[in-house]
Amino acid sequence: MRPPALAWLSSALILGAGCPDRWSPEDALRPGLEILDEDGDGALSQHELQRGSPVAVDIQDHDQDASGAVELPELLAMLRSTDPVIFDGVVAAVQPAPQDGQLIFPDPHQVRTIRVLFHFMATQILSADPTLEIPSDPRIQQAALTGSLDSPESRQIATELVGHYVTLDLPIPPSVQARVLPPEP
Repeated sequence: MRPPALAWLSSALILGAGCPDRWSPEDALRPGLEILDEDGDGALSQHELQRGSPVAVDIQDHDQDASGAVELPELLAMLRSTDPVIFDGVVAAVQPAPQDGQLIFPDPHQVRTIRVLFHFMATQILSADPTLEIPSDPRIQQAALTGSLDSPESRQIATELVGHYVTLDLPIPPSVQARVLPPEP
């Protein structure tokens, strides 16, 4: 299966733009033109131009010299005039509304951050030694709901996790280490 014409050509143009000292835009497009050019005449007919394209393409919109085909310079002009956001006819994604995010992440940011930190630490510990006992999910959630790494609940869990980190010789996350271990002299 061949890639859609405009998608391939867009990639080629990006390649050409990214390597100005190596390829000109024409050099970047030439292999794509050869792939799409079924009859080998160096130009794209309506059929060749439309083949594989996700949207309807009218050759008259791009045939600047009225030759009945699209040659390399016209192909480059067509590509440069095509909006990369809408070239394939697909409606672009819209920015999510804040209320959508609240459905996905109902907890405040600080609560999620603490929970993820403790779960990450617990996962590292279990990866190093699956036999060690780590704080339960409900305890981690309860500590996270305080919204503070300095709360007694968070400090207790942090102390347990750091103990395992020390035993396993794992690098302790600095934000947790500062709350559990005394500063080094």
